[in-house]
Amino acid sequence: MVNQTAQQANALLFLTDLKSDQTLFEQWNDLLTKANAQVSRAKSSGETQEQVVALYRDIMQVADNFLADHGYDTTAEVVLQLLKSPMYQDYLAETSPNSDSDRFVQALLTNASVFKAWQAHLQNVASGGATTASLDAYLHDAGYQCTFLQVNASFVKIRNHNMNYWAGSYVTAIQTGSDETPADTKGPVVVVYGNNRISVNQDEPNKLFNRLTYDNGQLSWKANMSVKYAGTFVFSEITAPSKEDNYAGPIFSGTLSWAEDDPIQGRKKGDMCQLYGRLSQISQQDEVKNLPANADPTTLDEILKWVNYLLVGFAVLKTVMSIGKKYLSVPEFQKASDNAFQEKIDEALPKMEAGAKDIEAIGRSPFAQFNIEGSSVLKDIQAQMDAATGAEKQALQQEYVKQQERECEFDEAPEVSADPGGDGWGSDLEDLGRLVI
Repeated sequence: MVNQTAQQANALLFLTDLKSDQTLFEQWNDLLTKANAQVSRAKSSGETQEQVVALYRDIMQVADNFLADHGYDTTAEVVLQLLKSPMYQDYLAETSPNSDSDRFVQALLTNASVFKAWQAHLQNVASGGATTASLDAYLHDAGYQCTFLQVNASFVKIRNHNMNYWAGSYVTAIQTGSDETPADTKGPVVVVYGNNRISVNQDEPNKLFNRLTYDNGQLSWKANMSVKYAGTFVFSEITAPSKEDNYAGPIFSGTLSWAEDDPIQGRKKGDMCQLYGRLSQISQQDEVKNLPANADPTTLDEILKWVNYLLVGFAVLKTVMSIGKKYLSVPEFQKASDNAFQEKIDEALPKMEAGAKDIEAIGRSPFAQFNIEGSSVLKDIQAQMDAATGAEKQALQQEYVKQQERECEFDEAPEVSADPGGDGWGSDLEDLGRLVI
Protein backbone atom coordinates (compact mmCIF):
# COMPACT_ATOMS: atom_id res chain seq x y z
CA MET A 1 0.00 0.00 0.00
CA VAL A 2 1.33 3.43 -0.98
CA ASN A 3 2.13 5.74 1.93
CA GLN A 4 1.40 9.28 0.76
CA THR A 5 3.24 10.87 3.69
CA ALA A 6 6.40 8.98 2.78
CA GLN A 7 6.09 9.80 -0.92
CA GLN A 8 5.56 13.51 -0.32
CA ALA A 9 8.50 13.72 2.08
CA ASN A 10 10.76 11.96 -0.41
CA ALA A 11 9.58 14.29 -3.18
CA LEU A 12 10.43 17.29 -1.02
CA LEU A 13 13.87 15.87 -0.24
CA PHE A 14 14.44 15.28 -3.97
CA LEU A 15 13.54 18.88 -4.83
CA THR A 16 15.89 20.13 -2.10
CA ASP A 17 18.76 17.95 -3.32
CA LEU A 18 18.34 19.17 -6.91
CA LYS A 19 19.49 22.61 -5.74
CA SER A 20 22.92 21.41 -4.69
CA ASP A 21 23.52 18.30 -6.81
CA GLN A 22 24.28 19.48 -10.35
CA THR A 23 24.74 15.93 -11.64
CA LEU A 24 21.34 14.87 -10.33
CA PHE A 25 19.77 18.01 -11.79
CA GLU A 26 21.33 17.54 -15.24
CA GLN A 27 20.32 13.89 -15.46
CA TRP A 28 16.74 14.62 -14.36
CA ASN A 29 16.43 17.62 -16.65
CA ASP A 30 17.82 15.67 -19.61
CA LEU A 31 15.45 12.77 -18.96
CA LEU A 32 12.36 15.01 -18.99
CA THR A 33 13.51 17.13 -21.95
CA LYS A 34 13.97 14.03 -24.08
CA ALA A 35 10.72 12.50 -22.82
CA ASN A 36 8.74 15.61 -23.71
CA ALA A 37 10.23 15.66 -27.22
CA GLN A 38 9.52 11.94 -27.65
CA VAL A 39 5.83 12.27 -26.76
CA SER A 40 5.50 15.37 -28.98
CA ARG A 41 6.97 13.49 -31.96
CA ALA A 42 4.70 10.50 -31.34
CA LYS A 43 1.61 12.69 -31.25
CA SER A 44 2.55 14.75 -34.32
CA SER A 45 3.49 11.67 -36.36
CA GLY A 46 -0.06 10.37 -36.24
CA GLU A 47 0.24 7.64 -33.62
CA THR A 48 -3.04 6.66 -32.00
CA GLN A 49 -4.13 8.02 -28.64
CA GLU A 50 -3.62 4.57 -27.13
CA GLN A 51 -0.04 4.47 -28.41
CA VAL A 52 0.69 7.94 -27.05
CA VAL A 53 -0.78 7.03 -23.67
CA ALA A 54 1.27 3.82 -23.59
CA LEU A 55 4.42 5.81 -24.39
CA TYR A 56 3.59 8.32 -21.66
CA ARG A 57 3.19 5.54 -19.10
CA ASP A 58 6.53 4.03 -20.15
CA ILE A 59 8.23 7.40 -19.77
CA MET A 60 6.71 8.04 -16.36
CA GLN A 61 7.91 4.60 -15.28
CA VAL A 62 11.43 5.53 -16.40
CA ALA A 63 11.18 8.73 -14.35
CA ASP A 64 9.91 6.78 -11.34
CA ASN A 65 12.78 4.31 -11.73
CA PHE A 66 15.25 7.20 -11.82
CA LEU A 67 13.91 8.48 -8.51
CA ALA A 68 14.01 5.01 -6.95
CA ASP A 69 17.55 4.35 -8.20
CA HIS A 70 18.71 7.49 -6.39
CA GLY A 71 17.02 6.56 -3.14
CA TYR A 72 13.80 8.60 -3.37
CA ASP A 73 10.70 6.54 -2.58
CA THR A 74 8.32 8.68 -4.60
CA THR A 75 6.99 9.17 -8.13
CA ALA A 76 7.24 11.82 -10.81
CA GLU A 77 3.51 12.47 -10.43
CA VAL A 78 3.92 13.15 -6.71
CA VAL A 79 6.83 15.52 -7.48
CA LEU A 80 4.66 17.43 -9.95
CA GLN A 81 1.70 17.67 -7.57
CA LEU A 82 4.01 18.92 -4.82
CA LEU A 83 5.42 21.63 -7.11
CA LYS A 84 1.89 22.86 -7.80
CA SER A 85 0.76 22.81 -4.18
CA PRO A 86 0.40 25.86 -1.88
CA MET A 87 2.40 23.89 0.70
CA TYR A 88 5.48 23.94 -1.52
CA GLN A 89 5.17 27.67 -2.12
CA ASP A 90 5.05 28.17 1.65
CA TYR A 91 8.09 25.91 1.98
CA LEU A 92 10.05 28.02 -0.52
CA ALA A 93 9.29 31.17 1.46
CA GLU A 94 10.20 29.53 4.77
CA THR A 95 13.49 28.16 3.46
CA SER A 96 14.67 31.40 1.86
CA PRO A 97 18.00 32.41 3.47
CA ASN A 98 18.60 35.64 5.38
CA SER A 99 21.68 37.41 6.71
CA ASP A 100 21.57 35.55 10.01
CA SER A 101 21.35 32.11 8.41
CA ASP A 102 24.31 33.17 6.24
CA ARG A 103 26.20 34.23 9.34
CA PHE A 104 25.40 30.95 11.07
CA VAL A 105 26.71 28.87 8.17
CA GLN A 106 29.95 30.83 8.29
CA ALA A 107 30.21 30.03 12.02
CA LEU A 108 29.68 26.32 11.33
CA LEU A 109 32.85 26.26 9.27
CA THR A 110 35.05 28.50 11.39
CA ASN A 111 33.87 28.12 15.01
CA ALA A 112 34.45 24.67 16.49
CA SER A 113 32.16 25.28 19.48
CA VAL A 114 29.21 26.32 17.30
CA PHE A 115 29.86 23.46 14.90
CA LYS A 116 29.98 20.78 17.60
CA ALA A 117 26.89 22.12 19.38
CA TRP A 118 24.81 22.26 16.19
CA GLN A 119 25.84 18.79 15.04
CA ALA A 120 24.95 17.41 18.48
CA HIS A 121 21.49 18.98 18.26
CA LEU A 122 20.98 17.50 14.78
CA GLN A 123 22.03 14.08 16.00
CA ASN A 124 19.66 14.32 18.95
CA VAL A 125 16.72 15.28 16.71
CA ALA A 126 17.48 12.53 14.19
CA SER A 127 17.68 9.89 16.90
CA GLY A 128 14.35 11.01 18.38
CA GLY A 129 15.74 12.60 21.53
CA ALA A 130 14.36 16.06 20.75
CA THR A 131 11.84 17.82 18.51
CA THR A 132 12.68 20.04 15.56
CA ALA A 133 11.80 23.02 17.76
CA SER A 134 15.08 22.44 19.61
CA LEU A 135 16.99 23.44 16.48
CA ASP A 136 15.23 26.79 16.27
CA ALA A 137 15.67 27.27 20.02
CA TYR A 138 19.41 26.73 19.71
CA LEU A 139 19.69 29.22 16.84
CA HIS A 140 17.70 31.85 18.75
CA ASP A 141 19.64 31.36 21.98
CA ALA A 142 22.92 31.63 20.06
CA GLY A 143 21.86 34.98 18.60
CA TYR A 144 20.79 33.97 15.10
CA GLN A 145 17.43 35.33 13.96
CA CYS A 146 16.65 32.51 11.55
CA THR A 147 15.12 29.04 11.56
CA PHE A 148 16.67 25.65 10.89
CA LEU A 149 14.78 25.61 7.57
CA GLN A 150 16.94 28.47 6.27
CA VAL A 151 20.36 27.04 7.09
CA ASN A 152 20.73 24.69 4.11
CA ALA A 153 19.72 27.40 1.63
CA SER A 154 22.42 29.70 3.02
CA PHE A 155 25.03 26.98 2.72
CA VAL A 156 24.17 26.29 -0.93
CA LYS A 157 24.01 29.99 -1.80
CA ILE A 158 27.33 31.00 -0.24
CA ARG A 159 29.09 27.93 -1.63
CA ASN A 160 28.03 29.00 -5.12
CA HIS A 161 30.09 32.18 -4.77
CA ASN A 162 32.98 31.45 -2.40
CA MET A 163 35.54 28.82 -3.37
CA ASN A 164 36.69 28.32 0.23
CA TYR A 165 33.61 26.15 0.78
CA TRP A 166 35.12 23.61 -1.63
CA ALA A 167 38.46 23.41 0.19
CA GLY A 168 40.10 20.00 0.27
CA SER A 169 42.04 17.44 -1.74
CA TYR A 170 40.47 15.89 -4.85
CA VAL A 171 41.55 12.67 -6.49
CA THR A 172 40.79 12.87 -10.21
CA ALA A 173 40.28 10.70 -13.25
CA ILE A 174 40.90 11.75 -16.85
CA GLN A 175 37.70 11.01 -18.75
CA THR A 176 38.74 12.01 -22.27
CA GLY A 177 41.82 13.50 -23.87
CA SER A 178 42.77 14.92 -27.25
CA ASP A 179 46.06 13.03 -26.93
CA GLU A 180 44.13 9.74 -26.93
CA THR A 181 44.60 9.25 -23.20
CA PRO A 182 42.43 6.27 -22.20
CA ALA A 183 39.24 7.27 -20.45
CA ASP A 184 39.10 7.06 -16.64
CA THR A 185 42.87 6.96 -16.13
CA LYS A 186 44.30 8.54 -12.99
CA GLY A 187 44.50 12.31 -13.27
CA PRO A 188 46.38 14.96 -11.31
CA VAL A 189 45.81 15.63 -7.63
CA VAL A 190 43.81 18.85 -7.31
CA VAL A 191 43.85 20.73 -4.02
CA VAL A 192 41.69 23.72 -3.13
CA TYR A 193 43.48 25.37 -0.22
CA GLY A 194 41.13 28.34 0.05
CA ASN A 195 41.79 32.07 -0.15
CA ASN A 196 42.34 31.92 -3.94
CA ARG A 197 44.98 29.21 -3.77
CA ILE A 198 44.84 25.87 -5.57
CA SER A 199 47.29 23.34 -6.95
CA VAL A 200 47.14 20.83 -9.80
CA ASN A 201 49.86 18.38 -8.88
CA GLN A 202 52.77 20.76 -8.25
CA ASP A 203 51.47 23.59 -10.44
CA GLU A 204 49.87 26.52 -8.63
CA PRO A 205 47.77 28.76 -10.89
CA ASN A 206 47.07 31.98 -9.00
CA LYS A 207 44.97 35.09 -9.05
CA LEU A 208 47.73 37.53 -10.00
CA PHE A 209 49.37 35.78 -12.95
CA ASN A 210 46.64 33.36 -14.08
CA ARG A 211 43.53 35.40 -13.24
CA LEU A 212 42.23 32.62 -11.01
CA THR A 213 38.52 33.29 -10.50
CA TYR A 214 35.63 31.52 -8.81
CA ASP A 215 32.27 32.68 -10.14
CA ASN A 216 28.85 31.00 -9.86
CA GLY A 217 30.26 27.60 -8.98
CA GLN A 218 32.99 27.68 -11.63
CA LEU A 219 36.73 27.96 -10.97
CA SER A 220 38.83 29.08 -13.92
CA TRP A 221 42.29 30.35 -14.76
CA LYS A 222 44.42 31.35 -17.76
CA ALA A 223 47.67 29.76 -18.91
CA ASN A 224 51.05 31.48 -18.55
CA MET A 225 54.74 30.60 -18.73
CA SER A 226 54.77 28.60 -15.48
CA VAL A 227 51.32 26.99 -15.78
CA LYS A 228 51.07 26.08 -19.44
CA TYR A 229 47.39 25.14 -19.43
CA ALA A 230 44.14 26.96 -18.75
CA GLY A 231 41.55 25.32 -16.57
CA THR A 232 37.82 25.37 -15.90
CA PHE A 233 36.30 23.37 -13.03
CA VAL A 234 32.60 23.31 -12.17
CA PHE A 235 31.97 22.29 -8.54
CA SER A 236 28.95 20.47 -7.22
CA GLU A 237 27.96 17.82 -4.69
CA ILE A 238 26.62 14.31 -5.04
CA THR A 239 23.81 14.24 -2.49
CA ALA A 240 22.03 11.10 -3.67
CA PRO A 241 24.28 8.12 -4.51
CA SER A 242 22.99 5.90 -7.28
CA LYS A 243 22.78 2.12 -7.12
CA GLU A 244 25.89 1.89 -9.29
CA ASP A 245 27.99 4.34 -7.26
CA ASN A 246 27.64 4.96 -3.53
CA TYR A 247 29.86 8.06 -3.37
CA ALA A 248 28.35 11.16 -1.78
CA GLY A 249 30.21 14.43 -1.34
CA PRO A 250 31.91 17.28 -3.23
CA ILE A 251 32.90 16.78 -6.85
CA PHE A 252 34.06 18.80 -9.81
CA SER A 253 34.20 18.26 -13.54
CA GLY A 254 36.26 20.35 -15.88
CA THR A 255 38.79 20.80 -18.63
CA LEU A 256 42.53 21.50 -18.88
CA SER A 257 43.62 23.11 -22.15
CA TRP A 258 47.31 23.45 -23.08
CA ALA A 259 48.22 26.82 -24.58
CA GLU A 260 51.72 25.68 -25.57
CA ASP A 261 53.96 22.63 -25.61
CA ASP A 262 54.66 21.20 -22.17
CA PRO A 263 57.53 18.67 -22.47
CA ILE A 264 57.61 18.00 -18.72
CA GLN A 265 54.04 16.67 -18.77
CA GLY A 266 54.29 15.26 -22.27
CA ARG A 267 51.64 17.62 -23.64
CA LYS A 268 51.45 19.57 -26.87
CA LYS A 269 49.82 22.89 -27.68
CA GLY A 270 46.11 22.31 -28.25
CA ASP A 271 45.90 19.22 -26.04
CA MET A 272 42.84 19.00 -23.83
CA CYS A 273 41.65 16.62 -21.16
CA GLN A 274 38.46 16.39 -19.15
CA LEU A 275 38.76 15.69 -15.46
CA TYR A 276 36.36 14.41 -12.85
CA GLY A 277 37.38 14.89 -9.23
CA ARG A 278 36.09 13.72 -5.84
CA LEU A 279 36.98 14.94 -2.39
CA SER A 280 39.24 12.25 -1.02
CA GLN A 281 42.21 11.51 1.16
CA ILE A 282 45.35 11.43 -0.96
CA SER A 283 47.91 8.66 -0.85
CA GLN A 284 51.36 8.97 0.71
CA GLN A 285 52.82 8.60 -2.77
CA ASP A 286 50.80 11.58 -4.00
CA GLU A 287 51.82 13.58 -0.93
CA VAL A 288 55.47 13.12 -1.93
CA LYS A 289 55.21 13.39 -5.71
CA ASN A 290 52.11 15.47 -6.51
CA LEU A 291 51.83 18.24 -3.93
CA PRO A 292 53.71 21.55 -3.83
CA ALA A 293 56.49 21.64 -1.26
CA ASN A 294 54.58 24.12 0.93
CA ALA A 295 51.42 21.99 1.13
CA ASP A 296 50.50 20.65 4.57
CA PRO A 297 48.99 17.13 4.38
CA THR A 298 47.85 17.36 8.01
CA THR A 299 45.71 20.41 7.29
CA LEU A 300 44.27 18.70 4.21
CA ASP A 301 43.31 15.70 6.31
CA GLU A 302 41.65 17.96 8.90
CA ILE A 303 39.69 19.76 6.18
CA LEU A 304 38.53 16.42 4.78
CA LYS A 305 37.27 15.25 8.18
CA TRP A 306 35.58 18.61 8.89
CA VAL A 307 33.80 18.63 5.53
CA ASN A 308 32.68 15.00 5.77
CA TYR A 309 31.17 15.61 9.21
CA LEU A 310 29.58 18.84 8.01
CA LEU A 311 27.95 17.17 5.00
CA VAL A 312 26.57 14.29 7.07
CA GLY A 313 24.99 16.95 9.26
CA PHE A 314 23.45 18.67 6.24
CA ALA A 315 22.12 15.33 4.98
CA VAL A 316 20.40 14.89 8.35
CA LEU A 317 19.15 18.48 8.25
CA LYS A 318 17.58 18.05 4.81
CA THR A 319 15.95 14.82 5.93
CA VAL A 320 14.47 16.58 8.96
CA MET A 321 13.35 19.50 6.76
CA SER A 322 11.47 17.07 4.52
CA ILE A 323 9.15 15.73 7.23
CA GLY A 324 7.14 18.94 7.03
CA LYS A 325 5.56 21.16 9.68
CA LYS A 326 2.80 18.68 10.46
CA TYR A 327 5.22 16.47 12.40
CA LEU A 328 7.22 17.94 15.28
CA SER A 329 9.61 15.05 15.72
CA VAL A 330 11.27 12.34 13.66
CA PRO A 331 9.57 9.47 15.57
CA GLU A 332 6.17 11.08 14.94
CA PHE A 333 6.91 11.29 11.23
CA GLN A 334 8.36 7.81 11.08
CA LYS A 335 5.20 6.36 12.58
CA ALA A 336 3.00 8.16 10.05
CA SER A 337 5.25 7.29 7.09
CA ASP A 338 5.96 3.63 7.87
CA ASN A 339 9.58 4.50 8.75
CA ALA A 340 10.22 6.25 5.44
CA PHE A 341 13.61 7.67 6.41
CA GLN A 342 14.81 4.93 8.75
CA GLU A 343 17.53 3.70 6.39
CA LYS A 344 18.89 7.22 5.89
CA ILE A 345 18.92 7.90 9.63
CA ASP A 346 20.47 4.54 10.48
CA GLU A 347 23.23 5.26 7.98
CA ALA A 348 23.83 8.82 9.16
CA LEU A 349 23.93 8.40 12.94
CA PRO A 350 27.10 6.26 13.12
CA LYS A 351 28.81 8.72 10.77
CA MET A 352 27.75 11.56 13.04
CA GLU A 353 29.26 9.79 16.04
CA ALA A 354 32.52 9.09 14.21
CA GLY A 355 32.67 12.64 12.90
CA ALA A 356 32.21 14.09 16.37
CA LYS A 357 35.25 12.16 17.56
CA ASP A 358 37.33 13.37 14.61
CA ILE A 359 36.41 17.00 15.27
CA GLU A 360 37.12 16.69 18.96
CA ALA A 361 40.62 15.47 18.12
CA ILE A 362 41.21 18.28 15.62
CA GLY A 363 40.17 21.07 17.97
CA ARG A 364 40.37 24.40 16.14
CA SER A 365 38.60 24.61 12.77
CA PRO A 366 40.91 24.37 9.74
CA PHE A 367 38.53 26.83 8.05
CA ALA A 368 39.25 29.55 10.60
CA GLN A 369 42.09 30.80 8.38
CA PHE A 370 39.78 31.32 5.37
CA ASN A 371 37.74 34.31 4.30
CA ILE A 372 34.38 32.62 3.88
CA GLU A 373 32.07 35.62 3.95
CA GLY A 374 30.06 36.40 0.84
CA SER A 375 30.92 36.39 -2.84
CA SER A 376 34.59 36.33 -3.86
CA VAL A 377 33.89 38.23 -7.08
CA LEU A 378 31.81 40.92 -5.39
CA LYS A 379 34.50 41.44 -2.77
CA ASP A 380 37.12 41.87 -5.52
CA ILE A 381 34.98 44.45 -7.30
CA GLN A 382 34.33 46.23 -4.01
CA ALA A 383 38.07 46.44 -3.31
CA GLN A 384 38.63 47.98 -6.74
CA MET A 385 35.77 50.44 -6.15
CA ASP A 386 37.30 51.54 -2.85
CA ALA A 387 40.55 52.43 -4.63
CA ALA A 388 38.95 54.05 -7.70
CA THR A 389 37.60 57.53 -8.39
CA GLY A 390 35.53 59.30 -11.03
CA ALA A 391 34.50 57.44 -14.18
CA GLU A 392 36.41 54.31 -13.20
CA LYS A 393 34.50 54.11 -9.92
CA GLN A 394 31.17 54.57 -11.70
CA ALA A 395 32.02 51.79 -14.15
CA LEU A 396 32.91 49.47 -11.27
CA GLN A 397 29.67 50.32 -9.50
CA GLN A 398 27.75 49.27 -12.60
CA GLU A 399 29.82 46.09 -12.82
CA TYR A 400 29.03 45.35 -9.16
CA VAL A 401 25.29 45.66 -9.77
CA LYS A 402 25.48 43.42 -12.86
CA GLN A 403 27.42 40.80 -10.90
CA GLN A 404 24.83 40.87 -8.12
CA GLU A 405 22.12 40.29 -10.74
CA ARG A 406 24.10 37.41 -12.28
CA GLU A 407 24.57 35.75 -8.92
CA CYS A 408 20.92 36.19 -7.99
CA GLU A 409 19.86 34.67 -11.32
CA PHE A 410 22.23 31.74 -10.77
CA ASP A 411 20.88 31.10 -7.26
CA GLU A 412 17.28 31.24 -8.45
CA ALA A 413 17.83 28.98 -11.47
CA PRO A 414 16.88 25.68 -9.75
CA GLU A 415 13.50 27.07 -8.67
CA VAL A 416 12.90 28.70 -12.05
CA SER A 417 13.63 25.40 -13.77
CA ALA A 418 11.26 23.52 -11.45
CA ASP A 419 8.33 25.88 -12.04
CA PRO A 420 5.55 23.98 -13.89
CA GLY A 421 4.54 27.28 -15.48
CA GLY A 422 8.05 28.12 -16.69
CA ASP A 423 10.42 26.81 -19.35
CA GLY A 424 12.42 24.19 -17.43
CA TRP A 425 11.98 20.59 -16.35
CA GLY A 426 8.89 21.41 -14.26
CA SER A 427 7.17 22.60 -17.41
CA ASP A 428 8.32 19.49 -19.29
CA LEU A 429 6.81 17.29 -16.58
CA GLU A 430 3.56 19.26 -16.66
CA ASP A 431 3.45 19.21 -20.47
CA LEU A 432 3.82 15.43 -20.62
CA GLY A 433 0.40 15.07 -19.03
CA ARG A 434 -1.12 17.70 -21.32
CA LEU A 435 0.25 16.04 -24.44
CA VAL A 436 -1.55 12.81 -23.62
CA ILE A 437 -4.95 14.53 -23.39
